[in-house]
Amino acid sequence: ITWTLLQPTTKTKKSITRKIMTSSTTAATTSTGKVAVIGATGGVGRFVVKHALEKGYAVVALARSEEKLRKVVGKDDFDRLESYVKGSCDDLTKLEETISGADFVISCLGTPSGQEPVVESGTKNVIATMKKLGVKNLAMISSCGVGDSVKQAKKNAKVFMYVVKPLFLSKLFQDLEQAEKVCEQESGLNIVRVRPPHLQDK
Repeated sequence: ITWTLLQPTTKTKKSITRKIMTSSTTAATTSTGKVAVIGATGGVGRFVVKHALEKGYAVVALARSEEKLRKVVGKDDFDRLESYVKGSCDDLTKLEETISGADFVISCLGTPSGQEPVVESGTKNVIATMKKLGVKNLAMISSCGVGDSVKQAKKNAKVFMYVVKPLFLSKLFQDLEQAEKVCEQESGLNIVRVRPPHLQDK
């Protein structure tokens, strides 16, 4: 397993997307350029889709809502997708349809406000599907403040780490911690962890 940790100083979703694509492409063992994006309508996922298309990659996007995906990436980019798969990370059949033939997978899973965490369980399903299909390369969105980035986060974002995280986001961060542990237990995969700080929609 190969761990590459990205903790950028820039805080826009567009900038973090460029870092993800660069690292994922470097990790890939083939160069046919097919990307599977899991969670394509999320705050980072939509930028990953758009940037991958701009760079000429074939993109397969998994998302629950076609209408929302059309809205967040735009009609032109939606029409440029190799395919759209309607589904979620708990549907192994849909995951297999999305990941089949991909050179690398970018997991942009996150938990919508007010819902139960899904990143750990979704990551397990993504990895199981990748192993079944023989896909080796994965980039996953985590967060600064997870794993060995806690010390850095406490230094640079004290209010967030000492107040916001424990009072309001502890369950979500536990989910991210467990998702990273799922990855750590795997062998034979090339994995890039991305731990961005607070991101802005630009």
